[in-house]
Amino acid sequence: MKKICLIIFLCLSTLSLLAQNEEAIAMRGTYTNVTKIVVSLRNGTSLTYSTEAGNLYAITFLGDHGFKVYQTELEISSDDYVYSEVLATTIVLAGGDQPIDPDPPIVIDNNTNRNTGAALTAKSSYGNQDATHAWQYEYPKLKGGASNLVIRKSTSDYGDTFALEWDCTKKANRWTCYRLDAKNSVKNIKNRTNDFKEDTDIKAAYRSKLSDYSGSDFDRGHLCPSADRRCSLDQNKQTFFLSNMQPQYHAHNGGKWNTLEEKVRTWADNLCDTLYIVKAATIDDVVLDGTTQSGIMSVKCNGTLIVPAYFYMALLAYKKSTDSFEALGIWTNHAQEAKDINIEYISIDELERRTGIDFFCNLIDEKEDAAEASFNTNYWNVSNVKSRATFDIEREMANNTPAHEEIDTDFIESCFDGILRANSQQAR
Repeated sequence: MKKICLIIFLCLSTLSLLAQNEEAIAMRGTYTNVTKIVVSLRNGTSLTYSTEAGNLYAITFLGDHGFKVYQTELEISSDDYVYSEVLATTIVLAGGDQPIDPDPPIVIDNNTNRNTGAALTAKSSYGNQDATHAWQYEYPKLKGGASNLVIRKSTSDYGDTFALEWDCTKKANRWTCYRLDAKNSVKNIKNRTNDFKEDTDIKAAYRSKLSDYSGSDFDRGHLCPSADRRCSLDQNKQTFFLSNMQPQYHAHNGGKWNTLEEKVRTWADNLCDTLYIVKAATIDDVVLDGTTQSGIMSVKCNGTLIVPAYFYMALLAYKKSTDSFEALGIWTNHAQEAKDINIEYISIDELERRTGIDFFCNLIDEKEDAAEASFNTNYWNVSNVKSRATFDIEREMANNTPAHEEIDTDFIESCFDGILRANSQQAR
């Protein structure tokens, strides 16, 4: 009899839990009557937002995969949380309203490929591994392994600057990821710092050095560009870590890649509330038209650093008003002459087939699959036809964006790099 009662009790408890879970999963929309929220994460950290502290305006629930905390009414930037990494939340509403059921789904996990578990807490003997935030939407699936470091750069005032995965064996960046929103897109500093430096988060034997680039035929090409981090001096300085660089021919870095970066900033300003970005170059094999080939060139930078054969971007745009995601992949070959550089706009699925990297893996599978299967040419205002990148992109920029009044110092700096190299080679 006791066994029967116990079974009945467990069944009733399970049904109650599932009912609560369905309520949490069904919850959707924005709540502005919130005065305080405490978010406890599975990695042991806890964050508090409150109207009293001035860092809470609203919470937007994204159904079954997470929620966003908006800190002010005037800024559309948010702190994002996915249920898979939220242990518990405490929510206080204004005026004695009934509290929102704050607990994340307990039984159902609708994301099979996310970064989780041991990958988020792994340690390494190669340097200062920090994958504790790799559950955020901008992170690709981590390659993992002892020799692959995840390095996160941040500041206390603007949060994450960027994160990257570094292959210590190859001494090369596999990808850099970050986000653009209204908060971190402000330009509080006028000029870039040009403070190129080695990344001491990577042990000396496995990091790239200033001498690796000195006198070479290659630019120190940013992945998270300086121009994307002018919100603070400290964030701008962090973009100049060599771990955020790849050797780039000047025609690519100062030309077509630079123009694409301008387009990305325009999209972040005009299309969405948050733009999640991965910028990278190929350091592993790639698959093109069903054929596997090397992702690196035969030439090396100063005989030491590998030189990628392709550069690419993965973009995921979130628009709060429609609670929707749009995704786009961009692919370029790396060539010494501008006339030889091609630009392709492709789906994220195609980009994943080429690189073997799972992008935006932390987004719930249903939404990830829908966003990555194709791209909306009208939304991004691009063509799905492969084009020679001589004037096509510049024409798109001229048609879609207002003229910039400020000087692009990223481009000017890369021009000076090219002039200095040319003078050095003539002197030799």
